[in-house]
Parts: sequence; C-alpha cells; structure tokens
Amino acid sequence: MRGPVRRGDLQAELRAAVVEGLAPHRRPDGSYRLANEWHVLLTRAA
Repeated sequence: MRGPVRRGDLQAELRAAVVEGLAPHRRPDGSYRLANEWHVLLTRAA
C-alpha cells in the first residue's frame, strides 16, 4: 500500500505514464501521430 501522495508526485507519475504510452506514436519531428478508430452500432426496438 502506498503512503500519502502529494499532488505534484501524482502529476509527475501521470505525465510519465502518458509519455511512455505515446512513445510508439512519436514522429522524428517530435509530433505525435494518432489514428482514431470508431465502431458504432445503432439499433432500435422492434
């Protein structure tokens, strides 16, 4: 179990996780390329 967490510690931990998760999408110029994939199902009651 973790002890008390300071807000700054939590923000740093969250930022590190986001940067790590985005690393595979980073382009040589430093930008990020993300593709969104949408799946939608519409139905109605008979």
